[in-house]
Amino acid sequence: MASGQWYSNSCSMEKPYICEMLELSTTSCPTCETCTTPPIPICPTPAPWEPTCPNGFTYYSDTQMCYQILRQMTFNAASTFCQELAPEASLASIHSSDQNTFLANLASTMIAGNGPYFGWIGIHNQGQNKWQWLDGSNVDYTNWAQDEPVDISGYDCGAFYTDAVNEQLTFGYWASQPCNIALRTAICQVPATKY
Repeated sequence: MASGQWYSNSCSMEKPYICEMLELSTTSCPTCETCTTPPIPICPTPAPWEPTCPNGFTYYSDTQMCYQILRQMTFNAASTFCQELAPEASLASIHSSDQNTFLANLASTMIAGNGPYFGWIGIHNQGQNKWQWLDGSNVDYTNWAQDEPVDISGYDCGAFYTDAVNEQLTFGYWASQPCNIALRTAICQVPATKY
């Protein structure tokens, strides 16, 4: 078709092709006026979407997010690494007890030994003990350990216990930590892609 004219070829020859998909109306559907009272809309049911995560990420249906565990990074290095993976990626924000437990289990290394037994999450102190999620979502759930967060200069980044080895380090509870130390893990989140 180099000249803009159509040519016929053998049906068994491989050639590039273009597909056309009809767009479904989302505003209204025609109805069958004579079928029932009230009329029933005649619209195709959209197929449920299948969540897709990038390679190396784990899907969590409650949040429709994908999570990846990073190892041995400072808070800022982990945050930067997440953003380099995808523009909408960030360190994880946590909004429920179930999500907190899921992520703590996902981040657990199951390795005993010297600490720190923590994993970075995306909460940080904006000053005067006002904590905020990196992704801008509301702080509508917290799970701070007893006497946390501490109001000590430099302890402005949030982490949670992922490998507790004694009763004082309670699995899944949060603690404020110095942002410049490398923790065992960090959790990166990205929205699942809808297909």
